[in-house]
Amino acid sequence: MRWDLFNNLNEKFIKDHTKNVMDGVIKRVEMGLFPCKAPFGYRNVRRNDDLSVFEFDEWEASYVKKGFELFAFGSPGSDRAMSIAEIKRSLDLEFPHTKRKITTKKFKQVLQNPFYFGDFIYDGVQYKGDPDLHPPLVTFDLWKKVQDRIANRGKSRSRGADRAHPYIGLLRC
Repeated sequence: MRWDLFNNLNEKFIKDHTKNVMDGVIKRVEMGLFPCKAPFGYRNVRRNDDLSVFEFDEWEASYVKKGFELFAFGSPGSDRAMSIAEIKRSLDLEFPHTKRKITTKKFKQVLQNPFYFGDFIYDGVQYKGDPDLHPPLVTFDLWKKVQDRIANRGKSRSRGADRAHPYIGLLRC
């Protein structure tokens, strides 16, 4: 009987604690703050009023911003588009002082994350971040241009009217 009593008290404590934590998370989301650890390019900083906000990490933020620019506009002096792996390799050489290293797959996720223009996704819903507590790293226009480029990657290009034949594209080897 004593065992059951302690189990019930522990269960109630866990439920109350979970409710308090979730209330804090919901309050943080309503304030316009991402309720998790800062992504690559940012760091969590505790302010004097005990609120954890996001600030740019000097090297990582430069790495991410340059990555967005290279993917959106290509490298200066080159007319061909670079792949995500090529961009990541060149950034790794240009920024050897970054504390955290990311993989190519993670770098693609960084390019697709709305956190970098000021929004964030929590529990499948996109929220608008508070610009004072969550400063944007890139503009929405630059982020949108990268998303358009990612969406159009790998799609076949039209060959033009010079090869307009009724049977083109019917058979493939």
